[in-house]
Amino acid sequence: MWVNMLICDKIDVRDNQFILGQIVNKLTVPTYPFVIQFSCLIKLTGLPELDTVQTELKVVNSNAGIMGNTLLQVHRNYRENYMVPGVDQYFDFKVLVEQNENIYIECFVDGELKSRYPININLVEMAG
Repeated sequence: MWVNMLICDKIDVRDNQFILGQIVNKLTVPTYPFVIQFSCLIKLTGLPELDTVQTELKVVNSNAGIMGNTLLQVHRNYRENYMVPGVDQYFDFKVLVEQNENIYIECFVDGELKSRYPININLVEMAG
């Protein structure tokens, strides 16, 4: 099984298709503390055809402290027989940040870390 994640400023769904906003690698904030918002698309490919898997996303700081998480989600393949078995799902996050650091979105499948995505958080430089 493969797990891919994309982090965007927003994700919309229209006509059963994901419309991705800007891909996020870093975010600047005007002050601390500050609440950042982003969306995460996970794509699970090669799911067991008859079994289910449980996923959970966690947002952690550079000290592995949990800043946010999703509830456990149960997935199984609903795709047509001619398609690669898998599932796509997105989640919206609001997370309180308090300092310049790298945070990570971690995807766990059946309790095992399968993917990790970094976002750099920095205070915006004010023109003086």
